Amino acid sequence: MLIQITIISPNDIFREGFRHILEVSGFSVTSCLRKCLGTTLTQMPDDPGQLMLIEPDSTEHGVALCKRIRMTHRRVRLVLICDVKGSDMTDAISAGALDGFILKNASCRPFIDALAHFIHGGAPLQDPQAALGGDPHADLNFELLTPRERQIVEHLVRGEPNKIIARKLGISEATVKVHLKMLLRKLRVDNRTQAALYAVRRTAAETSTNAQVDTTS
Repeated sequence: MLIQITIISPNDIFREGFRHILEVSGFSVTSCLRKCLGTTLTQMPDDPGQLMLIEPDSTEHGVALCKRIRMTHRRVRLVLICDVKGSDMTDAISAGALDGFILKNASCRPFIDALAHFIHGGAPLQDPQAALGGDPHADLNFELLTPRERQIVEHLVRGEPNKIIARKLGISEATVKVHLKMLLRKLRVDNRTQAALYAVRRTAAETSTNAQVDTTS
């Protein structure tokens, strides 16, 4: 299942900048909005394939907005971007009004890792930057993967299940499972979510390196 991300922020620079970061990291951003209007919710289907990334004026307003959205959209994933962690956010997560939050002072890699964690069904993180800030697989060799295994990793990043991957690649679901088992072993990770996170990290690192080359050339 390809996750469709909607960015909501009153800050023009944030919306455009984060959209660029997400898209070069392999995510699909469908829209960037200044605010969440009633028409926005009316047009958005209530399914887990939708994720709203919200950067509010204040944490209090953000939590209130998430609670309002959750009244009509129980399955849409809601992630709040905030300055500090407050008790109101913890309460909102416990009540199911919020799927998670990411602190604004997070660097790019923990930010993307945390978002990928939520997209792939990870449990709400009380401190995403601390939990995902390290890169335990930095020394692994992505080049070990076969072309087919790399294709499957790309689909894992999109959050697609084995059945969908098999249909898109024109192979059996059993074959997908075999490839998945092999690529997990090569990357030395335990599950598909960790493999997807590794791929996202690698894409972000390559993008950063390319940007530096362009700047200095």
